[in-house]
Amino acid sequence: MIGVAGLKLNDASTIYLPKTKYNSPLRLGIQMSTYRLDRLLSPRSLAVVGASPHESSVGRHVIANILSGGFVGPVRVVNPDHAEIEGLATLKSMEAIAEAPDVVIIAVPPAAVPEAIAEAGRRGG
Repeated sequence: MIGVAGLKLNDASTIYLPKTKYNSPLRLGIQMSTYRLDRLLSPRSLAVVGASPHESSVGRHVIANILSGGFVGPVRVVNPDHAEIEGLATLKSMEAIAEAPDVVIIAVPPAAVPEAIAEAGRRGG
């Protein structure tokens, strides 16, 4: 069994929530399945919104780490201002992605986060 941040995960992909003093069913140590989290924990495709070719770009470093880490699925980069970042062609918007990605990583300035989330939500899956 693996413990992370107060949660315990067994080899059957079941999360055991810690017992607390609160009367919420999720907080009483009830086990729940992780099958609905499969796409988050083991994504088949990714999109990174807001990366740029600038050395200080957080999104650029995220892409570099994804690629160097050996991710094998498609990685889509969304940036309307640049044609390529870390060797990957960019798309102008989330709507330009043919198939909705399992995970969207948002690396835009704070003021642009709500619109990036809304665009990802509209793209849906």
